[in-house]
Amino acid sequence: MLKKNTAMREGSRYSFSEKGIDTEDSHGHGHLNWNAIPKAFEDKRMFLRYLQNGTSVLLPKSCFGSEIEISEMKAILRASLQERARLLT
Repeated sequence: MLKKNTAMREGSRYSFSEKGIDTEDSHGHGHLNWNAIPKAFEDKRMFLRYLQNGTSVLLPKSCFGSEIEISEMKAILRASLQERARLLT
């Protein structure tokens, strides 16, 4: 899969805000509103978010620069998804 998908090999940039998720990679950019995410989960190593089309996206915590950034991500998920976010305390 990585041989065929250059975006996965090269990586993507994600930006999270109260408006949604912005993505950018070598093929372009996009925006996803929070209402397009029916649920999200957190475990000790990653965040997992499901999309309306049934796919899921893994976001490893190792991609964050610090524990503060992880805490900020959790705060955004809580505020934006409310009961649809299943996060660790």
